[in-house]
Amino acid sequence: MDATEQDGVTTAISVTLSDGLDNDRFDQSLTLIVTPPADWRGRLVRVTQNGRHVEWIFPDAETAQTVLVSLPPNEESFVLEPFRNEE
Repeated sequence: MDATEQDGVTTAISVTLSDGLDNDRFDQSLTLIVTPPADWRGRLVRVTQNGRHVEWIFPDAETAQTVLVSLPPNEESFVLEPFRNEE
């Protein structure tokens, strides 16, 4: 798991899952337990793979010490980043 930071603030978390099994045959998602940065709590978090939307997660502002994310172990990178509403 790698974190991208800008001005001391975590802007994205990148993770690659691998289970060592043939992806054509074994394609069940694995649950990843992620501890989001404190400033992500109460904000919508987008999960993408190769720029494609995969899932939304919402770390509760009061209680979220960890969040669960289900991702396939397909040896490709997933990126978690807080959603920025540009409007």
